Amino acid sequence: MLYRNQNIDTVKMNTPQIIDRAKMKTPSNFPSHETLPNKIPKDNPTLPKDSPTQYWRTIDNSKDVQLKLFSAYYDSRFSSEIYLLGFENHDAKHSYYCVFEYQEAEVKCSTEPATRLNVNDDVDPYKEYHIVLWGFYYVCKLPNNKDVPTRATISLRPDCTLNSDTDWLPVRNRKPNDIVSKAKFGVCLQGPVYDIQDPQIIIEFVELQKALGAEVITMYVQSASSLVWKAIQQYADEGLVDIVNWNLTFVQDSGYVHYRGQSLLVNECVYRNMHTVEYLAMNDLDEAIVPQGNLHSWPDMLSEIEGNERGAFVFPHTSFTKDRKDVDATVLQCKPENGLKTINVPRYVQKYRRFSSGGYEKLIVKPLCVKKVSFHRIFGFVDGFKLYKVPASVGMSYHFREPPLPTRGAVTTDNRLTTLFPNVLSNIRTRLCALYANT
Repeated sequence: MLYRNQNIDTVKMNTPQIIDRAKMKTPSNFPSHETLPNKIPKDNPTLPKDSPTQYWRTIDNSKDVQLKLFSAYYDSRFSSEIYLLGFENHDAKHSYYCVFEYQEAEVKCSTEPATRLNVNDDVDPYKEYHIVLWGFYYVCKLPNNKDVPTRATISLRPDCTLNSDTDWLPVRNRKPNDIVSKAKFGVCLQGPVYDIQDPQIIIEFVELQKALGAEVITMYVQSASSLVWKAIQQYADEGLVDIVNWNLTFVQDSGYVHYRGQSLLVNECVYRNMHTVEYLAMNDLDEAIVPQGNLHSWPDMLSEIEGNERGAFVFPHTSFTKDRKDVDATVLQCKPENGLKTINVPRYVQKYRRFSSGGYEKLIVKPLCVKKVSFHRIFGFVDGFKLYKVPASVGMSYHFREPPLPTRGAVTTDNRLTTLFPNVLSNIRTRLCALYANT
């Protein structure tokens, strides 16, 4: 294999960095009148240097084209294909050539260009014109009579010449039949952990998802305070959280990619869990999919709605806002020697009131049954599968909003989470007190 820069032969881990806006240059393809919000705090700490070594490959970074690849997956559901996931200018016009490396360093070049598929089907690039990079699949058909490659990448040249050996990505899901155990329920935190200083936000989310039935939670981490990172790492050590270093060091502003790459992230999460999780819930940190009626957990709920042709389940959305007549929350106490006097009671056991708000439904998907997903909808199913709309009497997506929002429609008090999971509160207290005691 030929490389354009022969002197580049090592891969260095780039830990996330904070952008100094005073030194930041606006990309040349931003509209001259567009002013982006300043949302990146200069004091936001980065991931520790020993954080997981998952990072981006820069395939092209020329004046007119930026192509960044994050991961590669083997997908045998339709035909023998490799899906590479990454960011690029939405209006880039060139051919993509797939390059495969097999055992014993055998390299093959694709005989036909790759297909580029937009993962942002619910976002119009011509309306969201301030966004520079968009998420894409690059679909590569494997050569005939060849095994699954160990590594893959993209070249912009017909002869498949690469810039350097750092362009390669390891191919995941190469041997799905070798997977022995599979979790029943998993969660994809559908936005990267970014600019979070309070570890209680993470602990509340994890403990509630665990109580509902989650066995593994995939978190994409961009940056975190030392305490937040410590809380996440503790869950990872216990096998409950899978940490993925999102590491968007090339993002110059919150508008540079759509919601910090959320559309690409959720599709990457589906592929990452495709052969290891049967049901995958898509939630933000302030959300939970909650069984209703006499159902007490996700297993109970899925037993009511499962069907052979159902590849994903969409849950009606309801928002919660604090009751303005009583916004004060009681507090939990740690021992004085723990260094933390009080803990705020979690949002979902404070006095919140529920009201109707459509348009933000949430999903539980079967990763093997979907082609392309978004935050609130599915853009493609494997043949034979379809979406099932879950009745509100069976399950709902709870969204806890702060600050309080203007209510729309009927307002009712809902204490279901407190009734369902009385032990979650003590678990949060125990975890937080121990976290602060050991700092």
